Formats: sequence, C-alpha cells, structure tokens
Amino acid sequence: MVGDYWTSLRAYCASVGSPRWGYIQPTPEKIGEHVGRFMRLDMPSTEFVRGRVNEIVKDAAVAEKLKGWYPSWCKRPTFHDGYLDLFNKEHVHLVDTEGRGVDAANERGLVVAGTEYPLDVLILSTGFDGPASGHGNPAFRAGYELVGKGGRTLSAKWKEQGPTTLHAASSNGFPNCFWQSPIQGSSGANYTYSIETWTDHLVAVLKELTSRVEEGQRPIVENTVEAEEVWAGEIMRHGAYLAGFMPCTPGYITSEGALAVLPTDQAEMMKKARLGTWSLGLESFSEALKKAREEGNKGYQVTPVGA
Repeated sequence: MVGDYWTSLRAYCASVGSPRWGYIQPTPEKIGEHVGRFMRLDMPSTEFVRGRVNEIVKDAAVAEKLKGWYPSWCKRPTFHDGYLDLFNKEHVHLVDTEGRGVDAANERGLVVAGTEYPLDVLILSTGFDGPASGHGNPAFRAGYELVGKGGRTLSAKWKEQGPTTLHAASSNGFPNCFWQSPIQGSSGANYTYSIETWTDHLVAVLKELTSRVEEGQRPIVENTVEAEEVWAGEIMRHGAYLAGFMPCTPGYITSEGALAVLPTDQAEMMKKARLGTWSLGLESFSEALKKAREEGNKGYQVTPVGA
C-alpha cells in the first residue's frame, strides 16, 4: 500500500527493532548469528544502491567514493532521483577528506589536505548529536540543564547511574517533567508516528493521575525509584539486539563511534547497557505502554498540593 523505498529495507529493523526475532541471548554465538542474519537481509538492498551509483555517475573514481560500505541501518537512508546526477555536472566537485575532515577555514574558503577551495557560500550541515550523546540525557540534546529535587541535575543522575527512566518518559527526582526519547523507549522510521505514540500515552497517563487529587489541588506526579529500576532491567534484557550497530562507521546513530567502544569496567558496562532501546519494535512498545495503563499506572505516585 505504501510505495516508498522504506518498505523494502527489510534489515532496517536492526536499528528500530522487531518482534520477529525476540530477545537475543548475550552470547558470542547468538550475537554473531543475529548480526550475520541482518547483514544477509541487507545485502540485496545495499548492492542495488551501489550498482545504481555505478550506472548514473560517469566518473568511476567519484562513483566509488559515493558508495556507502556499511549496512543500510547505520545511517538514515535518503531518497532523491536527482542527487547522483549532480556529480556529472562540470561545476560540481566531490572533495574527499578521507575521514580527516576539513583542515582549516579562512576568509576565502576551506582548506583540505593542503589545497584551498575558494567559496562564495558555505553551508554547514555536519550532523547532530545522536540519541545516546551525553549519556542519552534528553536535556543535553535540548541544550540546557535540567535541575530536580535537592538541586540534582539530570546529567549528574545519568552520569552516576546511567539512563534511568520509566518508559523513556520520566525519571524519579524530576516531578511533573516528561519527555520523549528512543533511549529506553522505541522508535520507527517515521518519527512522527513515534511521537504520536508517546503523546497519546502521556496524555492518557496524566489524565488518569491528575484525577486522583481533589478539586483545587495541584498534582505532583513522579515515577517511583522501584518502577524505573525495573524498567531499566527490562531494557538491559534487550541490549544484545543492538549488536547490529557494531559494523557501523562513526556517525549519528553510533554517537560518532562512541557506542562501539565497550567499557572494561563492569559497572560502566552496566550503565552503558541502560542506553538501549525496546528491541521488539514500536508496536510492541506501544502494547507495553497500554498494559501499564490498564494496570493502573502503578509506577507513578501522585502527591496533592494546596486546598
């Protein structure tokens, strides 16, 4: 029913999750099988894309540099009928920094590998902080410090404990504060739908919780420590699924390669495991949220204030 190329990227669920394969056992053998399965699923698609580059770009050397030699789930796939054709135009040049980036910028342009490239306009589109940047702290990505009870910041809490949430939406010590994040939650290729899933859940939760106070009272809503630790433990069960990111080159989704570096300290390894997601996919995550609501939102406590 949907004709865009997303529908044929079968292996993209390596990053957004799928219930098809369940929990992956954290053993070298099972993780190897898991990663190999996705690589095999992905091969027809990536080979098709690389073949299309060869067909369209006339300069073989340029074509080779435009090919992505990594699985399709490692970076956000883009689709454009005219992009590759641009590299056949005489005034379009591809400058390969060979992974080292730009050496310098001056009033005339940019310097790469000792060669100065004069520019009239420079467009900065270098990417963004990934979901796991700043220990996955949503306040870090928003560019401000979130201060909770006793003056403790969310950054401090997550640096000490690792990401600690209930349903990727709240954290004890930060009452009446809610957010949306794939860390300890779920997401999909269509992020608008992901946001709608969280929003529908939070509206329903807050409607029920605020009904617990008397008229004229102000509700202070906060999830419990016990609930967020249980949720963190559940997320850690999903951790081995994310081994699919290990073949990825540094980029947005791996926090420029930081996620591929495994700590040697056991405590730090446990904290990093909390950076995971709900590996069974967005629909399964939505069902887990629905179950929590049907059970009465037991993970939250409400304190009435005033009147």
